Amino acid sequence: MLATLEAYFHDIVDDELDSGVLVVRGRHRGAHDGVEAVVEVVGEGLELTRRADPDARERRLGPVHMVLVHVWDAKADSLEFELPDTRDGPLLALESPPGVTLRPEDDYTRAGRVITLRRPPPDAVLARVQGSRGRGLLARDRCVATISATVMTAARDRLDAVVGSVCAAMLRASVVMPILEGRAPANSGVTLRLLDARARWVSTTRREQPERALRFASTLVFEVEGVLEQRVVLAASDQPASIRMVVVRDRGAVTEEKKIVQPQPQES
Repeated sequence: MLATLEAYFHDIVDDELDSGVLVVRGRHRGAHDGVEAVVEVVGEGLELTRRADPDARERRLGPVHMVLVHVWDAKADSLEFELPDTRDGPLLALESPPGVTLRPEDDYTRAGRVITLRRPPPDAVLARVQGSRGRGLLARDRCVATISATVMTAARDRLDAVVGSVCAAMLRASVVMPILEGRAPANSGVTLRLLDARARWVSTTRREQPERALRFASTLVFEVEGVLEQRVVLAASDQPASIRMVVVRDRGAVTEEKKIVQPQPQES
């Protein structure tokens, strides 16, 4: 998830600055030939702080549904999107662009496997569909991540201009953040998402580094707060849990054995 946050702010900053400024993820170790300024966007750390809802069963090991994803490329004036046969379960969420949740009825309707939007999508359309039920873990915890943006330039006046542009871009991107999905191996059964994310600017420091060609530097630090959702499905199974045998003991001796098959209520 930290890499996803780093990439999110990197792309925001890179789009804001002109081609004379090199924007990189992580620490820049390359040469500075022909580069008038460098911006390093770094995900410094992420920490879980507390349960999202102490009164709810937000963390459990037991029945958990897989979440299946299907993505359509945006097409001009296209309003209807059909889910494939393998994605016919309950629709959990519809997003366009991915990460921005659309509202049922207000933004779209669904009839069978066909989803109809009220207006053409601005970008790709992503559907999250409930898949098969398995054993696993579902947890939602509040978290805080630290993202830094370090600007380095050869001239002091250039530093102030670039810092101003970087700060403005990151502040705009912090007001309303999309749902961000972490990277996990395909078919791993693991899904990480950052929900309800908000960022704030917490500090700025300046320094000189005489030994480097880009002598003047300034670091902006942002904190991102949100809810980290962790969904882990170990094995998918639609078979209900059952009791196979009841053994009655009397002071250690088995007095009765009964084989019982009793389906238990499924948990969504």
